Amino acid sequence: MEIEKENGDTFIHFLLGEDEYAIRILDVQEIITPLPITPVPGTPDSILGVVNLRGKIVPMMDLRRTLGLSPKPVGETSCFVIIQYRHWLMGVVVDRVSGVTDAGEVGVSQKRENGNEGIDRFVTGDANREEDEGSIQVLNVEKLVTDEYHEEIYR
Repeated sequence: MEIEKENGDTFIHFLLGEDEYAIRILDVQEIITPLPITPVPGTPDSILGVVNLRGKIVPMMDLRRTLGLSPKPVGETSCFVIIQYRHWLMGVVVDRVSGVTDAGEVGVSQKRENGNEGIDRFVTGDANREEDEGSIQVLNVEKLVTDEYHEEIYR
């Protein structure tokens, strides 16, 4: 499989359990410590509720549930990654932010099927690091934010 370099992209990577995921840093508005989440009745199970971020109401996604992983309560190392895609804002809860990687340091290859429909649906490729460090699954922010399943929260 040929590895492609993403021109000028930088990725922020984070942990969900033992697995590492990444999104382009250009899609990240900010990373914050957890704020109180207000539940909203009638939203999908993967939406924990909303937070008030300096006067903006931001839906908070449980990324674990969205990807078909076991839910886990927000903990001491948890972070909220606020994603901006076009005119949408969405917060995702991650277990821990683990770093930033310049695309020149990794190659991004086509995604490999994982066998987990939730993950396979949102992963666009793998960022390959040193052989002993494994790979980071790169998430498609457009699909996370505008997927039909989540789009209903903006209506």
